[in-house]
Amino acid sequence: MPPRRPLPARRLIALLCTVLWAGQASAQEGFRFDPSDLGTRISGTPITVDGSLLGDPSKITSPFDIVLPTSDAGWVARMDTAPSSGLVKFVFTSPEGQFVEALSFAQAQVPAGETTRRLEQFGAAISRDLVPGLLAQDPNAAPPRIRRIGIGRLEGVELFGTYNHASEGEVLWRYVGLLDPFSRNALIALAQVSRNRVVISGPEALDRSLSGQALASVSLKN
Repeated sequence: MPPRRPLPARRLIALLCTVLWAGQASAQEGFRFDPSDLGTRISGTPITVDGSLLGDPSKITSPFDIVLPTSDAGWVARMDTAPSSGLVKFVFTSPEGQFVEALSFAQAQVPAGETTRRLEQFGAAISRDLVPGLLAQDPNAAPPRIRRIGIGRLEGVELFGTYNHASEGEVLWRYVGLLDPFSRNALIALAQVSRNRVVISGPEALDRSLSGQALASVSLKN
C-alpha cells in the first residue's frame, strides 16, 4: 500500500493545537528548570520516527531522526507515538507530572519550486491556518514573529511568540516548518514551553530549551 498523502497545512489546525499535557499538575509551585545550568552539551537518546515506530508505514512519508535530551537534572521525558493528532509528541514534565515543555510533529506538503518561495508559502500557510487556532485561547496574545532558519542541512521557517494558558500561565511557543529538499513533503513542529517551569529570556531563546535542542537534532532519513 503506498503511503498516505500528508495533510495540507490548512487541515493541521486540529492536529497541532492540542492540550499541553493531560497529566500536568498545578503550575503555581514546584519544579523549575534552567537550561543554562546544563552547559552547551546535553546527552540524549537517538530516536528514528518512521513507520516501524508509529506502527504503520503509511503514516509517514518523510521519516526522520531526532535526539531526545536526557539528563539527571530532574525532568522526565515521555514519547507518545499515537497522539490524538499528528505523528508523534514528546513531552517533558517534572517528576510529579507538571508540564515543562512539549514538542509535537505533523507532516504537510509544500508545492515544488525555489526554496525561498516555498518557505514564504509555508510560513504564510502556518500563519494563516495554524497560529490563529493556537492563540484562540488568549485573545490578547501578540502577533507572532517570523524568520527563516536552518536546522542541519534543512531549510525552514519559524513563527514564534507567547500566549497565556488558562492553568499554566505564560507559554512560549514556536512553529517550525522544515522542507524536504527532494520532494513536496515537509514537517511541521510545534514547541510549547512553560515560563513557570523553564528559566528562559523569551521566545527568541527557545532554541536553548529542551524542545529546542531536540528540534535542532532533526534530520530526514532520505
